Amino acid sequence: MWPPTGLDTMAHWAMVAEASVIKVNQLQSAAQAQRLAQRIDMAGVCVGDAPPCVSLAQALAIRAAVPDLPLAVALADWRQHTPQQIDALVQDLGASHFEFTPADVAKAPDFADDLARLQAIRCPKVANGFFLLADDLSFIDDEAPYQALQQVGVAWFQFEIDSALDPNAKLSQASLQRVDTFLAGLPVLVGDRLQQLAGYPLAAARGFFFDLAVPKAAHNDDKAQHSWAESQLMRLLPTR
Repeated sequence: MWPPTGLDTMAHWAMVAEASVIKVNQLQSAAQAQRLAQRIDMAGVCVGDAPPCVSLAQALAIRAAVPDLPLAVALADWRQHTPQQIDALVQDLGASHFEFTPADVAKAPDFADDLARLQAIRCPKVANGFFLLADDLSFIDDEAPYQALQQVGVAWFQFEIDSALDPNAKLSQASLQRVDTFLAGLPVLVGDRLQQLAGYPLAAARGFFFDLAVPKAAHNDDKAQHSWAESQLMRLLPTR
């Protein structure tokens, strides 16, 4: 049922607070959702006409297959829909969150327009499209845009990290410390080249997100660098 009650929401996230939150995006089928459901805390689907998005009917089937799993729903071009249409979609899917990519904060009028639109969307939100590279940490130069997004209901941020692990593209120790300090102030799920969940160098990250590989499809998050085969995630993610 949407919107979830405050007690339901708090109870769920209290259960995962002591462990890393695991979110898997770009689910393609009800069967896939069922296979992964016991290993993740949140699923992500994109509704649209072309992969990695799925049709509304497919999204409804995914929701029916995993009715108790928190679900973030994105739209292929969310700005083409009114806040009322987005609210209706979220309610129809029984989703817990609306997921979107905000405008570049350097484009102040566009970012302000996004904030106004997001303010009118009632459900909690997931903001994606942020990345940190060994030679580019510009996304953490200013905390103000993230605070503004939180004020309009953003509950989670997704940051692609390239990388805290890979020796061929690794952030320096000083950069890792700077990033970890930044992450400590926000609810951030990170994507990286993980081989295991334990011992991740950025201890302040609240958890991890994974984009499922979809043949011949771009990422819904156009900044994303990594994608994962379902078989990889089945090996990496333990039953929860």
